[in-house]
Amino acid sequence: MSLLLLVLLTPLLGCVILFFISNSNQLLIKTISLNISIITFLLSLLLWVEFDNSTAKFQFTQNFSLVRHTNYEIHEMQNSTLNFIIGVDGISLFFIILTSFLIPICILVAWTTVKTYVKEYCICFLILETLINTVFSVLDILLFYIFFESVLIPMFIIIGVYGSRERKIRAAYQFFLYTLFGSVLMLLAILLIYFQTGTTDLQILYTTEFSESRQILLWLAFFASFAVKVPMVPFHIWLPEAHVEAPTAGSVILAGILLKLGTYGFLRFSIPLFPYACIYFAPLIYTLSIVAIIYTSLTTLR
Repeated sequence: MSLLLLVLLTPLLGCVILFFISNSNQLLIKTISLNISIITFLLSLLLWVEFDNSTAKFQFTQNFSLVRHTNYEIHEMQNSTLNFIIGVDGISLFFIILTSFLIPICILVAWTTVKTYVKEYCICFLILETLINTVFSVLDILLFYIFFESVLIPMFIIIGVYGSRERKIRAAYQFFLYTLFGSVLMLLAILLIYFQTGTTDLQILYTTEFSESRQILLWLAFFASFAVKVPMVPFHIWLPEAHVEAPTAGSVILAGILLKLGTYGFLRFSIPLFPYACIYFAPLIYTLSIVAIIYTSLTTLR
């Protein structure tokens, strides 16, 4: 078992252990959850220690073939249409370390504040840790999308159940539906990529060239999803409500990790897969960024 896979599975092991502990034993639940999250963080640091900075290739890779398909037109080789491939490079490594660092803090924050559904709270954060770290390490765009959207489920519970204000249910639904529907276009784009190339393997797609018109179409679809997650103006409507209504630990995850998922998507997919479209739409990104700076500055002066 690779070290990276161990980082992904350790929080799930913690969830299994918590499942057999009585809800009344809150101190034991919190202690086990904290220890599991700290172990995961230490394993992520070990990833950093063993990471080879001299190469740009993905490291700690592991491939689990789920569906095999022979396609002799694409690189004249047998491709897997759906692979669970994981690996890290210089971009994803530090996102994984950051995630593994923040989860123990989120559990500590709730040590005295969360009084009910403590086991469910800890399980939500441990599952969230696995899902987020998988997003940063999976090397298949279809599975990336699945885990990318799966993150919404534990966050919906964290905001809707453990939020501290009256509008927490509304904020949870707004967060969930707004970000979910924002990603529908990316799913359609992934299907289009698959029908054109016969694969969703990111490492193969990095060697595939799309026409300029196709790049523009695909870039817009990916942009719609990532811009909502960042979120960029004017796709930020869900964020203020979610931040205000979420518990402290939920806000930590939102600001510290979830808002980085969109930026990671731009770096991992949009720029390397659609370079022409990135240049073509650069003025749009610059304009939206300037508008956001001015808008937020004026908002703080109100």
